[in-house]
Amino acid sequence: MSAASIKQEIIKHIGSSYANYRVPLARKILKEKIPLKNLFPVLYLEHPISTRFSWLLGDISMIDPSKSKEIIIEGFKNFDRIHILNFDRTIAKQCMICGNDLPQKLEGEIVDRLFYWLNTPSISIATKYYAMLTLFNLCRKYPDLKNELIVSIQAQLPHSSKALKNCGNKILTSLKVDKE
Repeated sequence: MSAASIKQEIIKHIGSSYANYRVPLARKILKEKIPLKNLFPVLYLEHPISTRFSWLLGDISMIDPSKSKEIIIEGFKNFDRIHILNFDRTIAKQCMICGNDLPQKLEGEIVDRLFYWLNTPSISIATKYYAMLTLFNLCRKYPDLKNELIVSIQAQLPHSSKALKNCGNKILTSLKVDKE
C-alpha cells in the first residue's frame, strides 16, 4: 500500500476512530515502511482529523519508539502550522519516549520549550508531567540542568495536581540524592 493511499484512508476514516482502528493502522504503516514524512500533512488539516492523526503518531511511537525522533523533528519544524489543542502534550510525550536520543540539532530548542511548558501556568498538567520527566532524564546527560529543574519543580508543587506533586517530589528526591 502506498503512502498516498494510507493518507487518503486516514483522512476518510480517522476523524471518528478509536484505538481499535488506530493501533492496527499504526502496525500496518510500520510493517509497510510507509515514510511518516509523507503522512505529516494530515497534521495541518482541521479537527478532528489532525487531532486523531496526532494520536495515531503516538500509537506508532509506542509500537516503535525510534519513530519519536522523526515526529519531534516534524512537530518542531511546523509547530506554528499545527492547530491541535494540546499539541504541546504530544511533543512533550514524544520527547519522553525519545529519551536521551533527542534530535541533536533541536536539543537546545527542545530543552527551552520543555522548561517553558513546565513553568507556564496555562499549560496542561499532562504536558507539564511529560516535560518534567523528559527534563529529569536529560539531567543525566546534562547535569547543569539539575538546578533549573529543581527550581521549576518547586515552583509548580504548591498548585499542582496530586499526580504531578508525586512525580515532582520523586524527581526532587532523586535530584537531591544525585547532587550529594
